[in-house]
Amino acid sequence: HVVAQDETRTEGNYGVYGVFGWQSGPDAINVRAGLANPDVSIASEFLAVAYERKTRLGRAGLGVARTFIADGFRGDGIDDAWDMEAFLRIPIFGGDGHVTPSLQYVRNPGFDATGDTVSSTALVAGVRFHWSFER
Repeated sequence: HVVAQDETRTEGNYGVYGVFGWQSGPDAINVRAGLANPDVSIASEFLAVAYERKTRLGRAGLGVARTFIADGFRGDGIDDAWDMEAFLRIPIFGGDGHVTPSLQYVRNPGFDATGDTVSSTALVAGVRFHWSFER
């Protein structure tokens, strides 16, 4: 991979990613963290924390994540990214599936569909569907 701010050099990329989960009764916490070679990776660090609580409708949750942009790639509106989410994971069909409505706030690190460098935010309403197939 080409080294940021020195196109005459290349380096291999490397990284580490870890997940920690804890649950006690109706409460659960999930933490994810990652590091990558900041000389060649735009996203050099990542940290996310989510909290879930079992309710009578399903699992309600809140999460926040931050993606850290490597110093060599900053500029022109590119900055750390933030993502915050609130969701409710509702079991369907006896628990074989889930439907999860969510609301996310995203602070964009500098890109949009035009390919131009911009810095913006978005509020995203979504629905995820999950189905488990077992034999």
